[in-house]
Amino acid sequence: MLGVFLLFMMVNFRQCSRSCTTCCSLNPETTFVSSANGGKFDGVYEFADGEEPVISCSTVNLIYLLQCSTCQSQYVGETARELSTRMSEHRSTANPGTKAKGNFRLRQHYACSDGYCTKFRIFVIQKLPGSGRLVDGKLQKSGLTDIDPTVTALRKGLEDNWIRKLHTQYPFGCNDRIDSLENKGIYNSEFAKFISYRGTRRRSWGKGNSKSDNIDDIVDKLIQLVDSPFHTSYISNVKKILFPLNRSTLKLVRKSYLDKVFVNYSSRNDILRRQIHFIISDLLMYKIKPFNCISSNKFKSKNKISFSIKFVNKCIDMINLPRIFRTLKCYATQFNIMKPSVVFSNTNNISSKIFNYNDSVSNFNSINDYSCKCSQHSEFVHADCDHVVTGDMNIVKCELLKNILTKGPSYREPVSLDFDLAKSTILDNLDKFIQDWSEKEKLPLACFSEWKTKFQESLESVVCELKRRYKRTRKVVSVFSNPTVKTELDYLHEHFIVCPVDKASKNVAIICKKYYLKTILNECMNNSVSYTHISDSDISDICLKQKTFMNDKFNLNSSNIDKLIDKLPHIVLYPKFHKPRLSQRFVVSYASCTIKPLAKRLTLGLKAVYFKICSYSRMLFKVTGIKRNWIIDNNQPIIECFENYCNTERARNIQTYDFSTLYTNLKHDEIKVALRDVIKLAFRHSKCNYISVYDKGFAWVKNPREGTFKFNADSLIEAIDFILDNSFFSLGNKIFRQ
Repeated sequence: MLGVFLLFMMVNFRQCSRSCTTCCSLNPETTFVSSANGGKFDGVYEFADGEEPVISCSTVNLIYLLQCSTCQSQYVGETARELSTRMSEHRSTANPGTKAKGNFRLRQHYACSDGYCTKFRIFVIQKLPGSGRLVDGKLQKSGLTDIDPTVTALRKGLEDNWIRKLHTQYPFGCNDRIDSLENKGIYNSEFAKFISYRGTRRRSWGKGNSKSDNIDDIVDKLIQLVDSPFHTSYISNVKKILFPLNRSTLKLVRKSYLDKVFVNYSSRNDILRRQIHFIISDLLMYKIKPFNCISSNKFKSKNKISFSIKFVNKCIDMINLPRIFRTLKCYATQFNIMKPSVVFSNTNNISSKIFNYNDSVSNFNSINDYSCKCSQHSEFVHADCDHVVTGDMNIVKCELLKNILTKGPSYREPVSLDFDLAKSTILDNLDKFIQDWSEKEKLPLACFSEWKTKFQESLESVVCELKRRYKRTRKVVSVFSNPTVKTELDYLHEHFIVCPVDKASKNVAIICKKYYLKTILNECMNNSVSYTHISDSDISDICLKQKTFMNDKFNLNSSNIDKLIDKLPHIVLYPKFHKPRLSQRFVVSYASCTIKPLAKRLTLGLKAVYFKICSYSRMLFKVTGIKRNWIIDNNQPIIECFENYCNTERARNIQTYDFSTLYTNLKHDEIKVALRDVIKLAFRHSKCNYISVYDKGFAWVKNPREGTFKFNADSLIEAIDFILDNSFFSLGNKIFRQ
């Protein structure tokens, strides 16, 4: 093992020649100051036995600090090559219009400053022992051996530590990322990632209230800094302004400051002025909310188990399972989870009883088999189609049926109290719950026998007490068992379609059945751009091909595949009542079909790709400031955007636009090429070979467990190609391909 000795003040600096650009910029000092926080630091210099204790332009295996000669912005870097070689690369990337690759923020600082920043000084802040290369490595063309990956990992970790000490992460410096920092998602600001260079603060920023200056004065001071030519000394000025303020005042300052910046400085493209703006924004966020507490929860292990049970009637709630679990806590002391939680699943709502659009489409043969009864309901005929298309429930004559339809398809009818049914439902789920608990605790089932016995005794005692207390219970009869309701509902199902409304799925629409099916048939037969009628194949042939593909290519359980019925997705129609003129949305329903097992797993695989692309886009936005992903998960970003415009009083007129046929007009070949590129990018960014797909989730893994369904990049692309090429659906006995 090579001996190592440390030198601090005794290290020598050597200049190779006066014409060497690197030597002329090299600062021969072993101490240096952080321009961002004012801290003074000593360099660390380690040399192996036989290695000359000299720092020069030919020194290798080191960490260096670049400091702009004009604005004092700093950058920390590392290299295993000679210092002069690395500095030549930095100088080449700093030239405007260069195509050379390098650190984006450092290149931006010098190439986009309009001649304001042109030169930098070099500090060697740490020298690692040896050359950083393998002793027995393969010789390269330069005569040097390969770089040692162990030393490289150590050097990069030390580089990240210096970045956090010197506060050189953008916007406070020119470094664009800190690679070794764990749990990056919990940080709301860059300043929160830094390491304080002294244990305690030497002076106070103020009394904490600072009520002498009003909000406008504080904001004017910040705007004045943005207007001035950038210098790192402004960082301390911003701290003096912001750090004495309390959180409520900071929130008002942030809102007022951003309003003025959006109004007066949105058109400016000055790199250095944007940097001081980013510093102000980051310090405001640091003082208001430096950490994202919600995101940090995902890094905590969840040590709990849930008892899932169907809420068959109100007796389930009256039994109060959580209270029984608390009383049995003394019998679960040997377990890590002593109080299981209870999760209820709802029973079926009335949608399966009132809706008939799926059955009507599946049983469709010929449009001549249906008659139109719209003339008998003329007051509900829509003017755009001369047929009944309405959401007015007054078309229903039976008051009982009308009342329950107005409650919406999500409504659940009340049921009678039945303690025996509730008890049997709990006991039926008990064995599965204990099985899951034993797997979670990694204990044999025999360890839970005493707890199970005590639970059954407690449940029996509680049920007996409830039966004694509620001897007389009111019997509840379903509305749909009423003969009048059944007759009226049968009439509606025979001549009309009852279906949900587009964009309002909890509302009910009643449509003439003949018009409904004729509209779908015309869409499929006449829209040759989106659909092709298939007449040379039947459903059994198509389903056999799908089963064979799923079994051969993805090794799905053949016994489960054989149990699948030969069924294709079917097309349905939802009316659009929110449009000025009557229109429809056509949807192909995959709720129950042969390809469902693969489609379900493919959905989770594409979801994993989507999340990885979102992560990649956030990283690019952080480095380049360019937003490349505009997909949103909910309406919250839109609401925040509207609030910002309303607060700044800039919005004179707000308009929204929609794509009428965004997906149906895309060509399959173009979709395949685009998705292929996106999937390969996601796999490169994840540095994993597989996506493991579970029942309700997924995970990026390098080596999946045996028996776990998985996708790699090629199999995911193959599944997408097969789904696109075999996207068949049915309309009764007719087959179409999208």
